[in-house]
Amino acid sequence: MSSPESTLLQSWHHNARAWTEAVRSGAIESRRQVTDQAILLAVMGRQPERVLDLGCGEGWLLRALAERGFEAVGVDGDPTLVEAARVAGSSPVHVASYEDLVEAKVDIGRDYDLICANFSLLHQDIIPLLAAMNALLVPGGALVIQTLHPWSVAAGDYQDGWREETFDGFKGQWQPMPWYFRTLSSWLNALDMAGLQLTGLREPQHPQSPVPQSLLMIAERRG
Repeated sequence: MSSPESTLLQSWHHNARAWTEAVRSGAIESRRQVTDQAILLAVMGRQPERVLDLGCGEGWLLRALAERGFEAVGVDGDPTLVEAARVAGSSPVHVASYEDLVEAKVDIGRDYDLICANFSLLHQDIIPLLAAMNALLVPGGALVIQTLHPWSVAAGDYQDGWREETFDGFKGQWQPMPWYFRTLSSWLNALDMAGLQLTGLREPQHPQSPVPQSLLMIAERRG
């Protein structure tokens, strides 16, 4: 039986083209109305010279940052998404799995002022990856993570564990995707164990919605 991690990767391979279309057509309402702007503002607010987009997907954030004059590099584990990013003008973009990054098998550069992970930390064991990213930051550098808000998506089950995204309501052919739910305390513990210290926490919310659309954390190198 496949592990949830391998099934997660397989689902990205299967869903890459449908995901690219969904992002570029503005089909994901929460992104269009709230979360895209939230991650952009969080990154730009720190005025970084060099940015790494971890799990960059089809490259929308790379292009948005480049348009605003920021030097941005992308990395993603799915070759189809990376190719889509490159064709759309996102450059440079590297192909590397999170395991490759942890083991430093692919050179994606270093001395980044900021590394962002926008809805891209969906697997269970994120601490080695966070530690590897910490090592790529300059002194005073920051990691910006936007993720599903634990309180909003808990559905009455507020404990760490695997969940499934079925992509109901999305057009196209989608393969269900497992993703790992973690509580707020679990997120903070992971950052701490990776040598990072939380310095900012935001809960982006649409004014007409009673619940936050995401959880956005800013963490800096400790010491």
